[in-house]
Amino acid sequence: MDLTSFAHWRLRLSAVESDTIGAETDIRLRIMLILLLSKTTTDRKTLLSYFKLDRITMRGYLNTLVDEELIDVNESTVDRRQKHYALTQNGLKLMKAYRDQALRVTFVTNEK
Repeated sequence: MDLTSFAHWRLRLSAVESDTIGAETDIRLRIMLILLLSKTTTDRKTLLSYFKLDRITMRGYLNTLVDEELIDVNESTVDRRQKHYALTQNGLKLMKAYRDQALRVTFVTNEK
């Protein structure tokens, strides 16, 4: 399964988990999946539209991902308060490893 298809599938699964049993998938994982699917950098307001979080809580999650060097942040040249986020190469590698591991343990196969 390619990475884009996996990201779409995993985000849909998160929605089912949340709607059906009230389980909240790790917010950081969902942020990274959303950024993976974005064709351009994404601002915090757009990211917030996917979650039931306030902007301060979202900023904490984003700052953690930036500190872990999984996402990059760039300030707008017009307004310093406006920040745009994108996956780093480390973040992309982590998403690929996550996909591989999730597919390996999720689907029944004859592979060992």
